[in-house]
Amino acid sequence: ASVPTQVIVFKNGKSFKPYKPIDATGKPSEWVAGYFQKTEDMNYIVLSTEGETQQTYKTIFHEYVHLLLDNSFGKLNIPPWFHEGIAEYYDEFLIENDQNVTLGGLNHGHLLTLHRSKLIPLETFFATDYRSLNQKGSHSASIFYAQAWAFMHYLFHRNAGANSGQVNAFATEVLNNRDPKEAFERIFQMDYATMERELRAYVKQGSLPIRILELNNKLSFETSMTSSPVPSHLAKGTLGDLLMHSNQLDSAESHLKEALTGDPNSAAYNASLAMVRMKQKRVADAKPLLEKALLANSKNHLVYYRYATILMREAFTENNVVTTFTDSDAKKMRDALNKAIELEPSFSRSYAQLAFIGLVRNERLDESITHIQKA
Repeated sequence: ASVPTQVIVFKNGKSFKPYKPIDATGKPSEWVAGYFQKTEDMNYIVLSTEGETQQTYKTIFHEYVHLLLDNSFGKLNIPPWFHEGIAEYYDEFLIENDQNVTLGGLNHGHLLTLHRSKLIPLETFFATDYRSLNQKGSHSASIFYAQAWAFMHYLFHRNAGANSGQVNAFATEVLNNRDPKEAFERIFQMDYATMERELRAYVKQGSLPIRILELNNKLSFETSMTSSPVPSHLAKGTLGDLLMHSNQLDSAESHLKEALTGDPNSAAYNASLAMVRMKQKRVADAKPLLEKALLANSKNHLVYYRYATILMREAFTENNVVTTFTDSDAKKMRDALNKAIELEPSFSRSYAQLAFIGLVRNERLDESITHIQKA
């Protein structure tokens, strides 16, 4: 994993509700049982344990698959039909006696939804992005998730699984910005209309195939686990950072201010509140917060990168032009960016900013070329 992952577990739906994603109406999405929030510096898996134990495990498996996909594909924009289809398929994962695995278990809720609803035309289905998916009402979202599950189930199990490699081939084409329709017809040797007919017939069957595997060895687990109460400021700070990344800025600000009363010098809380300020277009207010995070020796490369970015912005005119950086600011920016690179060498924008400083000041040009090539 390129960044850490925090798992936040709420004891019931009521405590989870204020931290759910916001839908198109500005209210928490009622239909969300859990979600995966990917950010540049932290991943979050968020869920509630209210309800049946099996449903909780389904949510855990679902969000964990999202984590694996994001870590595998990096920052590529994985389309929802693939991301959610794979996650929906594997959230039915079943293991017995720590060795016997069943894949492709039925999702009865999805089957019922598909029996009662029309399929989404594949052209629309493949073109759906997360922005439009999050704006759908619960019924439309349910159809999308059900169809994503059925589509993956069909591809993995049709012809006794002989064609499952086509899923990877098609996903690779789409992730590499190939035209989905052309790639689909070439890889699956059928057009959308034919696939829609086959998918519709597939979900109308009385039963669907499953795959049973036996692991060579039983899984082993840690036999003990320790737990401890979470201090209030740590809980508020963690939840505030989650809300900031979800763009629920007012709630994030309230949480982070509470966290800072308990730990005023925290690098993490000051950095998160600084990001709230930047998203609120209050860049001047973000600067002292980032400076506090720097003094606290933050281990987050984005803190140093964003501090350099603010210093850079201060030198721009109202017409978005910069003619020079002062010696003092150039040193501060370079020091911050070099620290960002030390903490995260693969973050390309730090190198790009270093190159830009050299370009503006007309100095260290060979070094700047090396930086931009690295970026």
